[in-house]
Amino acid sequence: MTVLKPLIYFSLFDHPLTEDEVFKYSEVQDKNQLREDIDALIRKGIIKRDGNFLLFEKDHQHILRRVMGNKEAEAIMPRAEKTARFISKFPFIKGVAISGSLSKGYFDSESDFDFFVITKAKRVWITRTLIALYKRLFLLNSHKEFCVNYYVSTETLEIEEKNRFTATEIVTVIPVYGTDIFSEFYNQNKWVTAFFPNVDLKNGLQGTAPKKQYFGTKCVEFLLDNYLGQLINYTCMKVITRKWSKRYKSKVNSPYKSKKEISKHHPENFQEKVINKLNTKYKSCKELYDIYIPVEHV
Repeated sequence: MTVLKPLIYFSLFDHPLTEDEVFKYSEVQDKNQLREDIDALIRKGIIKRDGNFLLFEKDHQHILRRVMGNKEAEAIMPRAEKTARFISKFPFIKGVAISGSLSKGYFDSESDFDFFVITKAKRVWITRTLIALYKRLFLLNSHKEFCVNYYVSTETLEIEEKNRFTATEIVTVIPVYGTDIFSEFYNQNKWVTAFFPNVDLKNGLQGTAPKKQYFGTKCVEFLLDNYLGQLINYTCMKVITRKWSKRYKSKVNSPYKSKKEISKHHPENFQEKVINKLNTKYKSCKELYDIYIPVEHV
């Protein structure tokens, strides 16, 4: 019953799905088969249908929560797109996408504006430093509407961790700027179709604007598009990672992942925790309903 996988996964976030969404995130490629599987699960009492939504855990408050979150997301989206447009003006940025809960159509008082940024090769750390300085100087380091939590460069478009969590994040990001670079991003992450064969990655490019060139940005890029720029980028990486290592010395794992072409915020090993919780629920399905679902891997 692979149709259970998306319902269980999104239940970890108290996020019930519609039948169309179950199909989107399912490995079942025949809609008639999908409906038969859903009906069988309903008859067995494993899931429940409530209006347009399907519930794995029968908490109807999750539906109300999602409906309200959907309305908030729709209302706030223009502001997030405006912020993405502003971020795209920083030097060496090739593409900006909305990520996190907002990219999945949900927003509430606890949510942030999360962004996924693609930079020019060997310029990730200059870009990150400039954005961090702007946040500190002009936004008092606020994360609410300006949280860039994941930077990659044009050399690292293929995401290293290939699992259900990262696949979900890839197919749900909303590219705002950088049509060409996100087209290449999707090309290099076609592995997600093993998890979601019903998703057409090219649909994510709808509404994406080409990356504009701004005079001030071009000037900075011209001045630093040389060996000096590489040296500054390398220095920024060393200074920041050294700071992180001191700050999180007492922790087993730093909440930040840093490589020459990647800067990522992953608080409390969130990805691993999600996969572990998912496998726990898979195990419960075997114990309670005699339904075996293979474990997921980080």
